[in-house]
Amino acid sequence: MELLLRGKYVLTSATDSRVLADAAVRVSGDTVAEVGDWSALRQADPDARVVGNGKQLLLPGLVDAHSHGRAISPIQKGVLNDYLENNLLDWAIMPPFEPELTAALGVVRHVRGGCTTLHHMGFDTEGPRALDLCERAIRTYLDGGIRLAFSPGVRNVDKLVLDSHAFLATLPPDLRAFAEPLVNLDSTGMERDYFDLFDHLYRNFNSKDTRILLSPSWAQAVTESFLDRTREKSDQLGKVRIHMHCVQAPIQKAVSHRKYGRMACACLSGRW
Repeated sequence: MELLLRGKYVLTSATDSRVLADAAVRVSGDTVAEVGDWSALRQADPDARVVGNGKQLLLPGLVDAHSHGRAISPIQKGVLNDYLENNLLDWAIMPPFEPELTAALGVVRHVRGGCTTLHHMGFDTEGPRALDLCERAIRTYLDGGIRLAFSPGVRNVDKLVLDSHAFLATLPPDLRAFAEPLVNLDSTGMERDYFDLFDHLYRNFNSKDTRILLSPSWAQAVTESFLDRTREKSDQLGKVRIHMHCVQAPIQKAVSHRKYGRMACACLSGRW
């Protein structure tokens, strides 16, 4: 079905400073076919469905390049902002919600705000339920009609703090017992499971309008082996984009650059 989107003012591109007055966008199927004068487009296609009455501002859909797919913020769950290390413990015990709820709510909030493309970056996409939760979230996003970039993320070392083994040794016995599960990780097994998960999601969901991306969550919280394998996997699949949280503190940045070089600066970028 042909569709005409009419606007009093029409912005056609973030790189084009022109503003078209009393213009329209013609959509054919799922493709933007033409942008031009409203009267001319209407005359050329008098049977097309029209959205807008000439009083609106029309612009391309916005892109949310970074979200964690929660839809409901930590503050709404009763977790206040704090220093990162303190928040990590709070986030670990936040009540989880099913992906059908969070993804659907995310679609509604984004589309209502004019955002038609969403990047969902999983924070700790691991454990026996990881595959099921990822698939359910992706399917909910797609059912909602939003364009999606989805990157399962993982940290397979230093989940608690930088140089966590040294930090663990400074703790009294009771706190040490509490912190040990966040420090003594099966880094090799987590790396294996992550790439098995990524391969499955990429094989089953990657498409023109849905991109499955690689995502070592933090440059300073994955092993060198994990980063090397991430680069190899990206190259193998034709330069699949890599999303990564860059380090923040100057000392962390220096350590990460010394260990990982330019890989530590990877982020979501490039053309769709």
